Amino acid sequence: TSNIPLADYILLAEFDIDTGSTLRHKYPHSVPGYKDDWFPDYMLPEGAHNHALDWTVMFLNKTSKRLAVCDKGDENEGSLKEDENSSNPPFFYCINLVRKKDDALVRRGAV
Repeated sequence: TSNIPLADYILLAEFDIDTGSTLRHKYPHSVPGYKDDWFPDYMLPEGAHNHALDWTVMFLNKTSKRLAVCDKGDENEGSLKEDENSSNPPFFYCINLVRKKDDALVRRGAV
């Protein structure tokens, strides 16, 4: 079996009627090389409110030097280190799913 994770990061963005597009959750931490406020506008495509379901695919450049997350048990667990011999691809491949559920009880009319 392989120790390669199925996903490196999980991000949850939503549209807040008062503050606009917002990144609500991130796991396990922020994506290196990107500010958290960059993601919501790209994760919530224009016109998504007109569809119950929509999805997009994005390719994000990793930083100029390839990085790898330190292994469990390492004193720097969860931090990033340079990985010059890595066979990791130079991109993060992103699949983005957008769902809308109509709800007359909320101010915006949908969640």
